[in-house]
Amino acid sequence: MASKGHVDNTVNERRLRPIYDWLDNGNNKKALQEADKVLKKHPTNQCARVLKALALLRMGKENECQVIMDKVRSEIPCEDSTLQAMSICYREIHQPDKVSELYEAAAKADPNNEELLTHLFMSYVRLGDYKKQQQTALNLYKLTHKNPYYFWAVMSIVMQAIHADQKLAKGVILPLAERMVLKLVREGKIEAEQEMQLYLMILELQDKNEEILNVLSSPLASYVSYVPQRKATCLLKLECFPEAANAYRALIEEKAMSLLEHGLQSSPVNFHIKILLVRIYLEAGLVVAADHAFTSLDVKHLQLDSLGYLHAPLLAPLGNLPLASTTLDHTAKFFIANYKDSADHLTLAYKYGSFIKIQDFVELRERLENSFHFVMTTVDKMLLDLCWADSTASLFSTLNIHMHMPCIQPHLDSIRLASLRDNRDLEVVRGWEPINQNEDDPRMQEETRICMLKLLLARNAILRILAASAGSSSTYLSQISAELKELAEETIPNILQKFGTDGKRTRPCKILVPFDAVERLREAYHSEQLRTIACLAKSLSHSHYPDLDCIQMLRTTPCLQTLPIPERDIPVSFKNFLLRASTCSESLAIISAICSAYAIQSEPRAQSQKKNKKKYNKKIESNIINETNETKVWREVAVLLSERVENLDAVLTEFEKYELYTGLDENDDVCVTIMKRGQASLRQSCRALKSRTQPILRLLSNLKS
Repeated sequence: MASKGHVDNTVNERRLRPIYDWLDNGNNKKALQEADKVLKKHPTNQCARVLKALALLRMGKENECQVIMDKVRSEIPCEDSTLQAMSICYREIHQPDKVSELYEAAAKADPNNEELLTHLFMSYVRLGDYKKQQQTALNLYKLTHKNPYYFWAVMSIVMQAIHADQKLAKGVILPLAERMVLKLVREGKIEAEQEMQLYLMILELQDKNEEILNVLSSPLASYVSYVPQRKATCLLKLECFPEAANAYRALIEEKAMSLLEHGLQSSPVNFHIKILLVRIYLEAGLVVAADHAFTSLDVKHLQLDSLGYLHAPLLAPLGNLPLASTTLDHTAKFFIANYKDSADHLTLAYKYGSFIKIQDFVELRERLENSFHFVMTTVDKMLLDLCWADSTASLFSTLNIHMHMPCIQPHLDSIRLASLRDNRDLEVVRGWEPINQNEDDPRMQEETRICMLKLLLARNAILRILAASAGSSSTYLSQISAELKELAEETIPNILQKFGTDGKRTRPCKILVPFDAVERLREAYHSEQLRTIACLAKSLSHSHYPDLDCIQMLRTTPCLQTLPIPERDIPVSFKNFLLRASTCSESLAIISAICSAYAIQSEPRAQSQKKNKKKYNKKIESNIINETNETKVWREVAVLLSERVENLDAVLTEFEKYELYTGLDENDDVCVTIMKRGQASLRQSCRALKSRTQPILRLLSNLKS
């Protein structure tokens, strides 16, 4: 019988196919003709009659259509093709309620037909009759015991609650929906994520956040996606603010790189994403990856000044010395070329009578000439060059090359602080924080400008100490060391307090706050780099060699020791480790240069004393003793510094074997790219810092002899 029914349906479909085709093509007249042909042979064919009615309707003959539809409807059709065609007709004459009546009659005639009951349910959905939806869905579940139908019923109850009085909804209707779901949960019949989503939705509508948190912490959470995000939201609603903050922070730190890189794939020209990538890679200490993101911004001309703070200042502090040298050199050349270009613009403005532009050109030239970024770039480039000196000859040669620059002359504190211009574009970093009622600047422009200023003064003081050591000028050494000590012990600690909470955690809006100068100043303070150099300079200002207090400080100062290598099996930031390794490398290079330069300048005085020993016969013995002590102390300092250099080299050799662990999906191409760039970043920073150890050792070998 079933086989015969199937054959009949196939034959019927073949007969009706031309009518469907003409209706789909919009040729209603042809469809009517084809329907009449079928009805001549099979006048009782319900589907053909309905299709004829549909053709008449579309030809504007609604009354004739209605007559046919009423006749067929009275016959209580149960065939799916007929019911579907009638549904189309009723929807086109805007009578959707009759569709429900049609399927009600059909379902009553054939109550065990799953397909008819499904269509009946959907007809109620179109009408928004939630009560009848619930009844029909439960009938379907009783008939088939399929979970989707059960949850159709639950969702229908939820919709009743949404449209009911709030008190009734929370007191009666939603608890009913919750009990229905719990029944299946206890029976272990939950099968799909959508079912758990509905359960969580019901709990959320009742404000049962503790129950939601319990569900998300139970085995049922395996059916739900975005569990950590949901937990964080739940904790926030429960006003567990510290736990919520930790949950959100963990989510951001774990997934930020991957999310941003995926976002960049979808929106390759989105500069907001690129800037955030630069920031987050630098936060993680991955310089090569940060440089790749910054390069994709295609920063040119004036943007080297306005956006340079995002990238250039942290390249050397995070260990990538070759990249830092190239970037700083490129930036400095732009500023130097500006003078010629701006002069050309001015002459052309006069030549062509564009007088209104002359003031703008002069203002632009002054802004660039007095740019904070320009001065900081110049000082950083000089120090970077000096730190590669491998002999006193190369040290003096580098100093002589830069001696024409005012900032390296020990007797001048020639940086015109009042005229320096902060040209950073901080608004380029998009912020979504709520408007601050106390009108504090969330980007902390003034506070970070002061950080830049104090960092500049500190770095400039180190340059001047190097120059004074090469000139063996005790007066200037004493003066500059006092300035540097005041910065290190009084000024900088007070400034850094503004960027922390209880002196420990950075402010919550830190993504908006430019962190280049802040991080560098914080590292210089915590590593005691500035205090150590100031102590050495002060010691040399009143003696030909470091005193005992200075040597003791060199033994204990954190700036000559690295931090422990980060853990290997969890995602970590390498920023602090690399900052300290770079500080250690730079401090060793600077201190070695100061000692070597000062020691070599002391030799002519000792030799002069030897030549005049007849004249000063009574002082010969004491001079020899002093010379012996001086040589001994310098050798002791050289051995101590050499040990620190070798320790640094050993740590970097061990770190070079480090395998980066990100916790990201290794099957995701984007995540694989992140891991490769991250590993390359660590390797390059490590090798660059290692390459600087040999010049330092060669420089110290002169001090030992």
